[in-house]
Amino acid sequence: NMNMSGLHLTIPLASLALCTFLSGVLAGRPWLVASRERTLRVIVPACMLAATAIAHASVGEVCSVATHAGATGAERGFDGTSTPAAIFGALFIQGVVQVFTAQSEQAKQSMAMVTVWLVTCLFYLRQWLAPPCALAVRWEHGGGLVPTQYALWSTSMSGQVVTLHALERREAAKRSPASAAEAGTSPGVAGGAQRQCCAALLCVQSMLWCGATADALLSAPLALTASLLAASFASFYLLLHCGIRAPLAACRRHAADTATGKRLRGVQTYLLTTWHAFPLVWLLDNSGALGASLTRDAYLASDVAAKLLPISLYLAVASR
Repeated sequence: NMNMSGLHLTIPLASLALCTFLSGVLAGRPWLVASRERTLRVIVPACMLAATAIAHASVGEVCSVATHAGATGAERGFDGTSTPAAIFGALFIQGVVQVFTAQSEQAKQSMAMVTVWLVTCLFYLRQWLAPPCALAVRWEHGGGLVPTQYALWSTSMSGQVVTLHALERREAAKRSPASAAEAGTSPGVAGGAQRQCCAALLCVQSMLWCGATADALLSAPLALTASLLAASFASFYLLLHCGIRAPLAACRRHAADTATGKRLRGVQTYLLTTWHAFPLVWLLDNSGALGASLTRDAYLASDVAAKLLPISLYLAVASR
């Protein structure tokens, strides 16, 4: 059973604080205290790394408790994850070099996307070196929750959303500097584009926690479970609109040439397609159609597909 003490409580509390902040921004509160450049280069990557560190430390705490309690029968670290750990580690190093050697200052705002590679590498490295409790926390009357998996999804999707919105603002600034103004009606108040980005980030949290709660309440009445799943999928499709389709469609309108517009359309199509793999695997897993090994392999393949090509394409656009 899950022990919601210590670091484990930090995960939902941090998510609640983030949702409160995003809701306040959407409601017009003057809470924007940093520039867009500082947010993209420093604040977002720092938050991603902090969330990853908390999740990994939380897993260590739970595994320590389980080991002292005499838990047995859990599998060892999955050797197959050493390959994606090496791939994403190499991509992180390559991304850092590419960002800091780029001639364009705007390319350095893609550090959030480069951090996605780092947190993904850390996730698979931890799975490879997993302690003997299999990194899973079991709900009393439901399925399982892997804190590092949820931290990976939350940080990586948020990082991609923020960077795609930054790309939209950069393309707008190239065509018309005046149109790139992001301020609202008063200092610190979000404008239209920032509100859309905040809405997408709020959808990430809503989607993940509604899904996690549904997992925890598998034995609850069907209507409650169905409502949670419906809310999770509604959040997912709103995320696709606000976080992917809208900023990339705006980028195409601002694109200086046809080739750039086609490249951006390719990024949009690719992201919309690969992001559907995750809920599909989740549904197949919870329906019993996939075993533990197939589920793990499917998530691994989805991770590589969703995080490998899009970041490379973004860096190519941002660095040109």
